[in-house]
Amino acid sequence: MKKIVYIAYALVLFVSVSRAQNTGLPKEEINIHVSEKCVLPGDEMWLTVYVSNQKDLPGKTISNLAFVEFVSDKNQSLVRKKILLEAGVGTSSITIPDTLSTGIYHLLVYTNWAKNFGENAFASSKIMVVNPSQNNGLNKTPDSSAEMVSENLEGQIRIDLNKSEYNCREKVELAFYTDKTFDESLVYSVSVAPKLSPKLKGYLQQVTYNTNSQTVNEIKYYPDYNGFLLSGTLINKYNNQFIPDKEIVMSFPGETVQIDYAKTDKNGAFRFLLKPEQGEKDIVFNLPGEEAVIRFDESFVNGFKQMPEKIKLELDERTWDECKRMYVFSQLQKKFGQSNIALHNMDSKNVEPDFFGDVYQKVFLKDFTRLDSIAEYFYELTPTVHFQKRKGEQLLFLTNPETNFQLGDNPAVFVDGVYYPDNTELALLDYNVVEQINVIPQNYFYKDQVFNGIVSVFTYKKNFSDASQLETMNRLIYPLTDSYNDFKVEKLIKDNRIPDLRRLLHWSTADWNTGEKIQNVTFFTSDIDGAYTITITAVTKLGEVLTGETTLRVKTEKE
Repeated sequence: MKKIVYIAYALVLFVSVSRAQNTGLPKEEINIHVSEKCVLPGDEMWLTVYVSNQKDLPGKTISNLAFVEFVSDKNQSLVRKKILLEAGVGTSSITIPDTLSTGIYHLLVYTNWAKNFGENAFASSKIMVVNPSQNNGLNKTPDSSAEMVSENLEGQIRIDLNKSEYNCREKVELAFYTDKTFDESLVYSVSVAPKLSPKLKGYLQQVTYNTNSQTVNEIKYYPDYNGFLLSGTLINKYNNQFIPDKEIVMSFPGETVQIDYAKTDKNGAFRFLLKPEQGEKDIVFNLPGEEAVIRFDESFVNGFKQMPEKIKLELDERTWDECKRMYVFSQLQKKFGQSNIALHNMDSKNVEPDFFGDVYQKVFLKDFTRLDSIAEYFYELTPTVHFQKRKGEQLLFLTNPETNFQLGDNPAVFVDGVYYPDNTELALLDYNVVEQINVIPQNYFYKDQVFNGIVSVFTYKKNFSDASQLETMNRLIYPLTDSYNDFKVEKLIKDNRIPDLRRLLHWSTADWNTGEKIQNVTFFTSDIDGAYTITITAVTKLGEVLTGETTLRVKTEKE
């Protein structure tokens, strides 16, 4: 109950803030680290998202959800992902569509709260996609004179290698540290990818994004604090008009009973707050009438409002030849069935107890003599539940077990965790599929609702498939977060005759061990020689970004 009260208070707080001006509104700072800035069609690109608002609200709430879009230079949102954030950090991956032509694409990352402040509050990054089979008349220039030499760039994170050059299939021991001191925990991410040519690096570092500030006069997008915000509008499907001042009940098919209420405002708008979890959620909405339907709000902005300036690409011959070489390695890697992709295992969800707590009576039907109907089971086994038919109407009410007085006319009935207000359909439920009946014969107060007793029926399947879905119900599988892949790290087999054609040598995200000054990462080189860039990004809870970058050289034994 305390959690419910807190959520209600938070929504009221932000409604009052919505009338305020931009002064003093907390902002979230968003940073991203991607595994590679130059990718091939069909590649898997990993990313870590860091969100912080600690400069404005130290120790306070951060969004639980981030939105990611992979956008073309024509402002088409090609891939969209929702990422769970835990303490402001979330990881995911994007599969680059295998039909893309060569060009510069954009990674756009934001939160629901950041949308109030415009695109300048988003995180954006240019991604180069190279498809030698579809160069679309790409202009080529003479070779650049710049060399791809090893370097250790200045940064807050210092990186040490046990040597500067490595052979193919050799173990690399990486150590890094920072002289900065911090008391709070932080998370870092490490990528080891082929070094970009000076030409490509120049394109990707070119500033083309909108950096103009935007005044916030009204809060239009509510934050995903303490949960995922699910909002929409209730409309009449016959005339497309808003339905104001009506209640919507949300419940979830499953082994336990959870419920929430929302009331539409004068424009038919409503909001629910879902528990922040990975994966999908099976949801059933009970609507106020058969004519009512829900129109959910679009979570994604679907591209830029102000598209970045398009960059005309002119790659030198050496850069283009190197891209073609990597493309050949990629095709061979697919032929050999090699992949650094591992399916991500969704964390098992904790089963929450019923929202009403302990029950007064729990009846398992298999423990009793078989009867003829669900109504007879109620009559014979649950004396506090009265389920009877009078003058053609199916009635259900509960009585106090001590006084035998009727509790009232508004009991709450659930089937497999779903709020089920139709007594006639309940009476038609096949008793052979029912496993148990739980009863609470007392008044229960939930938000502004008063339940005159609670009856919870569970079938053996516990998935709400054996009960009839009512005309006033809307059931959907709602994606809380989208699925993604993990980076697979395989043990090196030195004498394996099959070539190791990995271009991305390492990608990981982990907690910084504040108990030790030096952090360590180990990985192996592949059979692809050349220069590689090691990039490390870490973000403190105060929103301070720490970076470090260096290069290593991989050579063949012939060299």
